[in-house]
Amino acid sequence: ALATIGIQVGILIFFMNSAEASLQNNSTAVQFTWLCPRDTDVCKDTSNLTDFGWICFSVLMFAKLGKDFISGAKLIYHSA
Repeated sequence: ALATIGIQVGILIFFMNSAEASLQNNSTAVQFTWLCPRDTDVCKDTSNLTDFGWICFSVLMFAKLGKDFISGAKLIYHSA
């Protein structure tokens, strides 16, 4: 139980740090990752996704959808 609380607090802190609004700093613009200067026709992606973010996303998606995948696989197996 303590490990779960620790993991949840760690993920909460990670998201809170990413969500801080700082209009002077472009690296915290989580919502808008494309930068299109007015003097050029070319836009560039300024996304700064990290491996840690992808790992958190994968763990959360597997934890949420894993039970459904296992139940679905068992349903297909038992119906055959």
